Amino acid sequence: MVLFGRLAEVAGDYLRKGKQCFIEGHLRTRKWQDKETGQDRYTTEVVAENLILLGSRADAGDHEAEAPQAPAGGVAELDDDIPF
Repeated sequence: MVLFGRLAEVAGDYLRKGKQCFIEGHLRTRKWQDKETGQDRYTTEVVAENLILLGSRADAGDHEAEAPQAPAGGVAELDDDIPF
């Protein structure tokens, strides 16, 4: 998981192990070389574009301010009926 800018600040302030969140982003694969063996290695990361904190405010701990949340637009509801 890779976060930059304001998303990184919010994650650092509010997220802890076990805290529920929704993260939306894109995949990025990086190539690097192992210093010990000289072999090429690959790492796939999720580069976050959107972060929404989930759960109740009581789960937030010491922090009183709520983190900004992006609008939920663009999320389609699933239709459980099979069309055939």
